[in-house]
Amino acid sequence: MSGISGSSVADTSAIGSVMIPQMAAKGCPRVFATNVTISATGGVVSITSLFLAGVLPRLLLGFSLMVLCLSISALAC
Repeated sequence: MSGISGSSVADTSAIGSVMIPQMAAKGCPRVFATNVTISATGGVVSITSLFLAGVLPRLLLGFSLMVLCLSISALAC
């Protein structure tokens, strides 16, 4: 019912009451489990922070692909 209401608070309270204790029992820190639940249910996350969180992996992936392409082209010649 909480998903139908469109309320992130209702989603977090419905899902979080089950999922957060389970994740904590599996060894996840409680703060991490709470943040995962909030972000999964559409909590307030700024676009800037999402963008910045993707910059480093994007740069690492791009650099890795450049090295791979250079390695393959050096072997082919």
